[in-house]
Amino acid sequence: MFCQSMDGFTTHRPRGKLNVYHRSLKNEVLFLRNIQNLDDAARTFKNWQQIYNFERPHSALGNKCPADIYSSSPKQFRDTVPVYDYNTEYRMYRINNWGFLRFAKYQIYISETFRDTHVQLIPEESEDITLVCYRIFIIAKIDVMCGELLSRKAYRLNNSV
Repeated sequence: MFCQSMDGFTTHRPRGKLNVYHRSLKNEVLFLRNIQNLDDAARTFKNWQQIYNFERPHSALGNKCPADIYSSSPKQFRDTVPVYDYNTEYRMYRINNWGFLRFAKYQIYISETFRDTHVQLIPEESEDITLVCYRIFIIAKIDVMCGELLSRKAYRLNNSV
């Protein structure tokens, strides 16, 4: 789930905190106010969010407001992902716009998350199973003899492969 942070960026929030946030929003805004249209809803929500973040104390924060304890991350984030230098021993493949990987006569759904992304297929020792790798992560396992997706669990690639 995502939530708009105080600095305007979308961030991940633990589900419990998000549930409290949504419950407060419903109880304090949606159930108590007669909202007429989308503009009214946006204005009402913005006002409530200002109070929620800057004026209202929260018991989970020691009765402080989120603005009293919030600080921006000192970490600088890149606008683009740097190019990864793959091992040239194995062939690269592109996952298409719909999240499918095509190789040989097979088309296997990996994930739309990786659409238009290049991955590398690395054969396992058995040669029948191939690892679909994105950077240093295995994102899927495929049986290349029948084109069957065996796993889409992501985990870190061993240095031994």
